[in-house]
Amino acid sequence: MNNDKLVKLVKSLSGAEKRYFSLWITRHYDSANNNTLLLFRDLSSAGDKTLGNFAGVNKRQPYARNFRFNKHFLYKQLLRCLHQYHSGRNAEARLKEMQDHADILADKGLYEESLDILSQASALALKYECFGIFYEVKRKELELLRDTNYKGVAQDYIPRLEKEIAEALSKAAALTRTESAIMQLLHSLAKGGLQRGELPQQAKGLSKELKPVKEQKNFRSSLLYYQGMGALAFAKSNFGEAWKWTGEVLELFERYPHMKEEKQKAWIIANQNHLVTLNYLGKYQNLEHLLEAMENIKAGTPQLRSRIFYITHNMVLGTCAQVGDFVRGLKLVREINHSIKKQELQLTTQQQMIFYFNAALVYFGTGRYREANGMIRKILSEKDGQRQDLQSFARIFSILIQFESGKQDLLEYSVRSAYRHLAHKKKLYEVEKRVMEFLRDSAQHMGSAQERKKAFASLRHQLEELKQKRAEQEFFLFFDLIAWLDSKISGKYFGTVLREKNEGYWNR
Repeated sequence: MNNDKLVKLVKSLSGAEKRYFSLWITRHYDSANNNTLLLFRDLSSAGDKTLGNFAGVNKRQPYARNFRFNKHFLYKQLLRCLHQYHSGRNAEARLKEMQDHADILADKGLYEESLDILSQASALALKYECFGIFYEVKRKELELLRDTNYKGVAQDYIPRLEKEIAEALSKAAALTRTESAIMQLLHSLAKGGLQRGELPQQAKGLSKELKPVKEQKNFRSSLLYYQGMGALAFAKSNFGEAWKWTGEVLELFERYPHMKEEKQKAWIIANQNHLVTLNYLGKYQNLEHLLEAMENIKAGTPQLRSRIFYITHNMVLGTCAQVGDFVRGLKLVREINHSIKKQELQLTTQQQMIFYFNAALVYFGTGRYREANGMIRKILSEKDGQRQDLQSFARIFSILIQFESGKQDLLEYSVRSAYRHLAHKKKLYEVEKRVMEFLRDSAQHMGSAQERKKAFASLRHQLEELKQKRAEQEFFLFFDLIAWLDSKISGKYFGTVLREKNEGYWNR
């Protein structure tokens, strides 16, 4: 029963929602013999071990007699209660409620009162740019005008109404096409980047869809335009350009402050994307301010609060791994792991993989190779096709961990396996070939310290040349291999080399 939809719903409830349901269900049904309330309370207090045999453990409870019916009934009552609890939470919810009220009044023959509510709803729909709902409201208005035999309606009003509906549908269609084009590009990036040759084709299609939307000059069209341009910049690894567009999104929300609460998820994601670009550009002076602003956002749902916690903590964790602040990084790994174990933090597969990778980098930086390898194993065990770029680099990083931990006997097999996999996926870059060949061959023939320095310096020279090629730059986004080689050549601690390269972070 652990994966039962009812269990998932009950476990997702906040404390306030649980209290509200307990009061709500007793108002509708006798509290003394309320099987629904009893089942709800037992499920709420059941631990994971108990859930596995919930029906058996509670077979003497009155709800056990018709268990399947009682489960289904509780599920429906929870949804009804939550609908009431969250009514009016955003403009779309308020608009749907207003439509229901207008229908009730119309069914009772109170047409003027119904039309008055629809008039308010159409104004609210335009304010929040809910063009699809605006169409539904206006269509209902046409029906009511017909039912009243067009009493008090001017001759030119109906064509004007028709024009308003057509304009709303046109805007909704244009926004939908653009949103679809952006999502296709983001879907490719989420799966692990674009194969060579795919980006120009997708960029051309997205650019075509963005042109008409750019001219509309409203919140939703501007948001999609900036998001689309930002997505293209991210896809090209042009983080300076991406920073410009993520900044435009944040400025857009400042121009439409009422949209911060209405589109809170989009606002949080906009902050997240801006943080990512700042991190890639090394603008550490701005990170702390933006992170603090994110932590102060009063998220409306547990899911959004969980997302803010993940963004702020994992973003700092990734920065720590990048700049060599491994002590702070280890503390963050423990905090995130603690929240996951207590089920306070629910992560998607992609978020889990990014966390595992950042944690692996921190463990690697502190010489905890067993823990680093454990995190990499988790990334490689994912089978749902998410972040194939991360999985590809994880194979290289796994070989690097083996090299550092002295497992020379595994290197040849690991290199051969990784080479086959990357070649099959068409993800094999020249820099990866050089690194794998070095770890497999040169590393075994470095007897003296002088020979080691010479070999590392040779590889460093090769990688510096490859780093100038745009097609090879993606590899260096995952791990500062040049800094690692510098630590081997100079004999300095890897973290020290990273700190020297990222003075902006340490002097902030």
